[in-house]
Amino acid sequence: MNGVAHDERGHGGTLFQINHVRIVEPSASDNLQVDDRLFVPVRLIDRTGAVELRMREKVALELSGLADKDEFIAETTAGALNFCMLHSARILVKKKLSNEDYPDEVLSAIIVEAAQQKLEEEFEPNASMIELQNLVNLLPKNVERMIVAPIAAIMHSPHGGMVVSTNGKQHQCSSVLTLIANTGKSHVEPLARGHRIVTKDVWNIPFNDSSDADAGAPEHANENIDGEVASSCTMGNIKYSPLNPTTGKEPVYAMVMISAVDQRKEKLFMIDKVANVEHNSALPDLIRHFKKLSWSFVGNDSSPTKRSRMFSCSAGTTPYSAKKSRRLGMCPTNESLPDPAHSCASQG
Repeated sequence: MNGVAHDERGHGGTLFQINHVRIVEPSASDNLQVDDRLFVPVRLIDRTGAVELRMREKVALELSGLADKDEFIAETTAGALNFCMLHSARILVKKKLSNEDYPDEVLSAIIVEAAQQKLEEEFEPNASMIELQNLVNLLPKNVERMIVAPIAAIMHSPHGGMVVSTNGKQHQCSSVLTLIANTGKSHVEPLARGHRIVTKDVWNIPFNDSSDADAGAPEHANENIDGEVASSCTMGNIKYSPLNPTTGKEPVYAMVMISAVDQRKEKLFMIDKVANVEHNSALPDLIRHFKKLSWSFVGNDSSPTKRSRMFSCSAGTTPYSAKKSRRLGMCPTNESLPDPAHSCASQG
């Protein structure tokens, strides 16, 4: 995982901060307790890859909005637990000394603080992302990563599964965070253990300002997606999967996490999580935020990084020498990233 900042506070370890990370809810089969307290296993996914950690009881209850561990366990068992789309999290990393059970030194990493990632202007990625991306570029690409891209850039590869196509290249990933506009209605299909909500008339929202829009496109959108989007749900969490227009033909804008795409006569995009945009006036700032997030997934292909600023091993840069971030959700203090000169993802 790629920590955007760190801080040392006398915990006997190092405190790393990760912004714009997805924390995946535990499953009903997971062991949620240790010593009669919640110690919840979760999967964290960001632009660098995925890792499985545990979070303390206080953090689990704050993220879920539930009152106590019994309610948390009941919601998890019923498949109704829901975290928000993106988080900012602080992870305490300690080195455990060797013992009879663990003859080699091992690292302990626990989520000790987390909150919903804010998406206002002051929380946008800034130039500190360049330094971190240069460090990440030294590592092999992790296909478990999350990519931020327009839905029109998502394709199905016969050999690679879901990929994002940009600048003539295909980039593998396990999930894609994107923005969409919906003007259609949904229908519900029964499944063995729940339901599937299928929606047509979904529109691509590009991350640049130069795309020509098709006739009838909602504001901020440019083309109708040739296919459908679908999300699976139970009766316990169906309330977290709304995409229907709320007033007549007015579009509904939403952030969605896409976990797979099936290429049939039409594409079928499987949505793992939905978060409707409550106020349309926030869309321009949200699109700009996503535009800056999308820079990182292609590394040197479209990153604003200049060769003169490229990381080298002789520079002595490590995750432990990263700049500090004083608040959850914020990047370390640095200059703002300029608007990209071109779209970082194909528009279809």
